[in-house]
Amino acid sequence: MMILQAFLTSLFAAAALFLLTKLMGYRQISQLSGYDYINGITIGSIAAELAFGGFEDFPARCTALLVFAGFTILLSLLTDRSVRLRAWISGKPLILMEKGKLCRENFKKGKMDVHEFLSLCRQQGYFDIAQLDTVYLEPDGRLSCSPRPLYRPATAGDVTQPAAEPLPLEVVTDGVILHQNLKKLGFEEKWLTRQLSEQKAPPPEQIFLALCSEEGQLTVY
Repeated sequence: MMILQAFLTSLFAAAALFLLTKLMGYRQISQLSGYDYINGITIGSIAAELAFGGFEDFPARCTALLVFAGFTILLSLLTDRSVRLRAWISGKPLILMEKGKLCRENFKKGKMDVHEFLSLCRQQGYFDIAQLDTVYLEPDGRLSCSPRPLYRPATAGDVTQPAAEPLPLEVVTDGVILHQNLKKLGFEEKWLTRQLSEQKAPPPEQIFLALCSEEGQLTVY
């Protein structure tokens, strides 16, 4: 009887984990945020207790499993609908280096020391940080590195001295205009509306993503 009970509860726990992971999306099994990581461990622990516990505790453990999974799904829906909530829940990228200068305050915000920073740069293939122009600390803890023009991979368009290529900024995300980025580029909402009209693009509220360079080159997705 004990073996049959363990078999049935384990089978149910495995099936529940599979279905809940599918419902929570690919982030649960790929790029984890801090909350996803903790929640994944908790759900796994509950599933293990569900598999090896007795039938008398089965309803309570099933309820706990559904509550944790449901809360994760709810947060996912909220972050899909609100840019501000997404930034607060999932986190925002931090600039650790800009134009070759380290941003010390962002190191403190990201809880990262210089030794860890250098180690992650080496993992990206940059053993000399003087070769780097811009470095972002992504919400999942990885670094995104943009090298200086002299150290970026050569292209067919390079002849002698490669020109610097400023990174484009997001100006529309999920139908929301990012006024702060527009202002940083020196443009206004009227300019954005005019550019969208010239490109025969839909209004901002229907745009998934729009990027703009310092030269005013607008790319709409």
